[in-house]
Amino acid sequence: MTSLDVRSVTELYERVPSPELASSTLLRLLPKFLAEDLRPTQAQVEGFAKYGVTGDPLADAVAAAMKGPGGKELRGQFEQALAHGIDTVEDAPPVLREFFATVEEVPYWVDPEKLQRGAEVTSRMGPLLAPSLLVGLALTYTTPDGNAVLLRAGDTRDKAGTRAVETLSWLSAVTTPGALRRGELGYQSSVRVRLTHAFLRSGMPKRADWDEGRFAVHQQVFSSVIVAFTLVPMVVAGMAGNRLRRKDREAVVHLWRYIAYIVGVHPNLIPATESDTSRLLWMFLDEVIAPDAGSTELGTALIAAYPEIYGVTGKKPSHRVARWLLPQLHSVVARAALGDKVSDVLGFPRVNPVVLPLVGLTMAVTTVWSALDVIPPVRRARTKVMHRSRVKVIDRMCRRTHADLSYRRE
Repeated sequence: MTSLDVRSVTELYERVPSPELASSTLLRLLPKFLAEDLRPTQAQVEGFAKYGVTGDPLADAVAAAMKGPGGKELRGQFEQALAHGIDTVEDAPPVLREFFATVEEVPYWVDPEKLQRGAEVTSRMGPLLAPSLLVGLALTYTTPDGNAVLLRAGDTRDKAGTRAVETLSWLSAVTTPGALRRGELGYQSSVRVRLTHAFLRSGMPKRADWDEGRFAVHQQVFSSVIVAFTLVPMVVAGMAGNRLRRKDREAVVHLWRYIAYIVGVHPNLIPATESDTSRLLWMFLDEVIAPDAGSTELGTALIAAYPEIYGVTGKKPSHRVARWLLPQLHSVVARAALGDKVSDVLGFPRVNPVVLPLVGLTMAVTTVWSALDVIPPVRRARTKVMHRSRVKVIDRMCRRTHADLSYRRE
C-alpha cells in the first residue's frame, strides 16, 4: 500500500461519506482520490441514468446491415477495412464508412508516449497480470444488467474457463506496446468486441427468456468494465510492491481511455485522469453495481475453472496443492481490492493464514525488482522479460481451454 501513498483509511472515511458498497470495493485502497469530493450532483446522476438505455448507434447500424441482404459481402468489406483501412474498400456502403470514420479517427488527446508508457507499466506486471485481470473480470459480474446477458450468451457459466481466457487474451493484446495502431492486433480485436456488443444488443431482446424492460449491453455496463480493468490491475500492482509513480498511473488510465474510445464507450463515460476514473467508479457504486444471484453463479463458475485455466487438473500432489492454493491466492487479491462483502458474494473463499507468508515473499521480491526500475536499462529489460513471460502464460492458458482466438485472424 505504501507504493500508492496510502493514508489512514479510518481518517478518510471520517471525512468522506461513502455509497453503500464503498467500504467493500477498491475505493478503499484509493484514498488519494477519496481526499476529493467524489459525490455526484443530482444533475450528474440524472445525466448518468440515460446511459442505462443507450447503445452504440454506429455499430448497431453495421450489425443490422450484416443481418440483411448482402450481409456476407459487407462482412468481407468490414474485415478489409479493419486490416487495411476503409479507404482500401471500393464502393464501401455509407453504413461502413460512417462507422470506420469514427473508429479510424485518432482523437486530439491521444498521446503516443503515454500509450507506450501505459502498455509498458502493464507489461511489467508479467504473469501477475492474469490473476489481477481475473479478479477484475469477477468484478464485472456485479452488474445485474451485464449478468443478464452473460448468463444467456456464450456459455459464460458452463465454459467459464474458456470465456475467461478469451477475455484475458484480448486484454493482453490491447495492453501490448504499439498494439492499438490501425491494423494491429489490439486495434482489430477491440473493434470486433464493439461489433460483438452490437450483435448481442440486437439479439437479446428476441429471446423468449429476456426481460422486455431490460436494455442489453448498454453504455453503463461496458463502461464499468473498462473502469474495472483500469483500476484493479493498478491496485494489485501497487499491493504487490510495484513502484507506481503518478506518471505511470496516468499513463495506464490514458491507455484505457483510448481502448474505451475504440470499443465504443460514449465520450461522456470515458475518464481522462485517475481522479475521473475514481469519480466514475463512485457513480457505478451508487447506480450500477448491485451484486445478485447471477454474480454468485458466474463468480463461483470462474473460481471453479481455475484448475483448467492454470493447468493443474492432474492427480499429482503438486496439482492437488495448486488446486487449493489458487482460489486462496486469488481471494487475497479480491479481498484486498474488492473487499469482503463483494468477494463473499462472488464466491471467493475466506483467506487461510497459511498463504500469507507466500504473499509476503511475493511482495518483497516484487518491491526489490521494482525499486531497480529507476535504472533505465534495468527497467527496459524487466519490461521485455515480464511481457514475454505474460504472453507465454496466457498462450498456454489458451491452448488448455481451447479458447476461440478468431479475433487474431487477418
